[in-house]
Amino acid sequence: MDGTTGWAKVSSTAVRDGDGGFLYAVRVVEDISDRKRAEARQKLLVDELNHRVKNTLMTVQALAFQTFRQGLPPEMARERFEARLISLSRTHNLLNESHWQGARLKDILTLELDPYTSDGKDRLAASGPNLELPARTAVVLGMVFHELATNAVKYGCFSVPEGRLEVRWRVTPSEADPETLSIEWIERNGPPAERPRRTGFGCRLIQQAAVRELGGRADIHYEASGLFASLAIPLEAYARCGLVRDAA
Repeated sequence: MDGTTGWAKVSSTAVRDGDGGFLYAVRVVEDISDRKRAEARQKLLVDELNHRVKNTLMTVQALAFQTFRQGLPPEMARERFEARLISLSRTHNLLNESHWQGARLKDILTLELDPYTSDGKDRLAASGPNLELPARTAVVLGMVFHELATNAVKYGCFSVPEGRLEVRWRVTPSEADPETLSIEWIERNGPPAERPRRTGFGCRLIQQAAVRELGGRADIHYEASGLFASLAIPLEAYARCGLVRDAA
């Protein structure tokens, strides 16, 4: 015996003579450890699925509330809501490929920007280390990238043929945390970025997601050369959530 614990099922059947007297018992001991482990895995999967469905429904509810409360024309509100749901589903599909273990930052970025950068004009420059993010972080960053890309299409670098976008990320020391994931979104060759008269839902989503969901911060700057956005995400907390840093 090596000290390993397991599960066993014991069945006992009495054998009797012709008058019904007890002769002996036949006992069968069956190792059901594999079955019990499979049942435990199944329960874990169901609990995880329930958790994810609940989180997804809460996210959809928040998107719907924020989109339709802005007083936009119904058709415009519907189009924006559908676009945000499609963005959410794209990230979910990416996570399904890894069985919701996580997704690489570059893959999330490419997935969100592909509709605007696949024309062969080399409009995107992306650089940074290979980082695999936990599922929840991947979903939030997917929505952040979607909002930034949508704004770039309407008002920024993707609204003109010569516009270009650079996205770069790095892991750097920080005074508030030993390591911080810094992401910079830099638009060039597009119209000057003008500060809106009122803060729209997209901007609020980016900043609130950075603080509430990612535990960091987001800064958006409106410059003559184009919009510049930066996100800072502390990595100490994310190590507990499964953030994998891959230097390959």
